[in-house]
Amino acid sequence: MCEDYDYSLCIPQGTDFDRTVRYTDNLGNYIDMTGWGASMTARYMSEDGPLAFEATNGNGMITVEDGTYLRIRLSSELTGSLTCGKIVYDLHVVDLEGKTHLLLNGNITLSKQVVHEPV
Repeated sequence: MCEDYDYSLCIPQGTDFDRTVRYTDNLGNYIDMTGWGASMTARYMSEDGPLAFEATNGNGMITVEDGTYLRIRLSSELTGSLTCGKIVYDLHVVDLEGKTHLLLNGNITLSKQVVHEPV
């Protein structure tokens, strides 16, 4: 189980973001998440603010790999479309019994893209 859920992310604007997460029990054993649902919701300013993005295993932005790895992939197009400002997120999984588990939550810092492709 995650005791400390707070984890800040830094995402460079306009780049592919690729991060893996593992979930452990109280003894530190990795939990098999095969067949589980997963969602990461990011919002501007607060939990009730406008949606920045939603990554799920349904839309292909989150996958379970080798059973114990949760992989989050955001495309450069998505990160390029994000605007600077405070973004908060949470990452949940839903086990085979339908129980929701909070894995992580925190702030996203967006590193502003300063170099643009020539027109």
